[in-house]
Amino acid sequence: MTIVYYTFGKGSGHPYEGGWVKIAGEGGRACDQTFRALYPDKTPGLLNCSGRYTELEFLQTKMPEEGNYGAFCQAEHIQPGEVEHRMEAAVSALYEGTDANGGKQSCEPVERPAGAGPAGRDRALDPRR
Repeated sequence: MTIVYYTFGKGSGHPYEGGWVKIAGEGGRACDQTFRALYPDKTPGLLNCSGRYTELEFLQTKMPEEGNYGAFCQAEHIQPGEVEHRMEAAVSALYEGTDANGGKQSCEPVERPAGAGPAGRDRALDPRR
């Protein structure tokens, strides 16, 4: 999986003022195609953004902590194949008893107050009863 960040300037006529869009997909070219489908080129052949960064390049900047012109992530898009890939990884992690970060999950039961319904509201005060 490849992650590409597309950044925006101020007053540039781009889709957003500052910040970035994150796209995950099967390679940089596929990410660019997704970006172009969502944010068409204003000038043929030029991406409709100020900058394009691979994940490694982006993480080496100060943007993840400080933002870009006062804004942070404006949108995140994941190509369809990546959705299935991420879901399979999440399900595997559940069956292995680990969370997304590889840590052990707690299987302690959650205690609810007496009389509390599924959403935690008191059944006696629920107008549907």
